[in-house]
Amino acid sequence: MNGWGCKQDVNVGIDLIAELAEQGHAQAQFKLGRYYDTGEGLPQDVEKAIMWYTKAAEQGYAKAQYNLGLM
Repeated sequence: MNGWGCKQDVNVGIDLIAELAEQGHAQAQFKLGRYYDTGEGLPQDVEKAIMWYTKAAEQGYAKAQYNLGLM
């Protein structure tokens, strides 16, 4: 989503992150959860944020565990 080396396209970035999250990549699951949590690039949806944070947290991803604790 940063657009390094190419034109920035938030929708393409989110699509790629979502694809990785679906494949079980913990960091992508965390990022997707954060996007839903904050409403950055996606409509804010607390239930989806919790779902993605939980998937990442179950893999030991500390930032997701922390964000779940805050929620």
